[in-house]
Amino acid sequence: MESDLVASVIGWLRAPNLSDVGSVASLLGLALTVWVAWAVRRLRTSYLFSARVPALAKRLRQHAAKLSDYLNDADAFKAKIEEELAAAEVTAGSLYRKLDGHSRKVMKSLKSSIRRSTKGALSEDQLRVVYLEMVKMNEQLKDLQADLKWER
Repeated sequence: MESDLVASVIGWLRAPNLSDVGSVASLLGLALTVWVAWAVRRLRTSYLFSARVPALAKRLRQHAAKLSDYLNDADAFKAKIEEELAAAEVTAGSLYRKLDGHSRKVMKSLKSSIRRSTKGALSEDQLRVVYLEMVKMNEQLKDLQADLKWER
């Protein structure tokens, strides 16, 4: 059975007919199309990242800084904390769509922490968790931006 397969492949290589050549060319064209689509998607993601992520990361840092200030007296700034968390959730959602891999998982965790803290009563411990996740995400975004400079 194996020798029949090898013999037919060798026979085809010696004298291919036009339909066989067309089939191989079609498969190569499909492989090339998939590769080009993947490269264009990666290029688009890289462009979006370099164009939008620095501004969004700056906004996330600003949200974290304001949240840090408000945590000093959480009861007095309850309304401002809710506003800041709402704005931070939108920023996190926008960043989530522009990230991939591990960074996307970290951003998803941040988004869910923000969502949990806005649904119920605001506790200082929950706010500290959200703040620490923002700091973690900001550091990761700084590293990704530095890595992107080396990829160019």
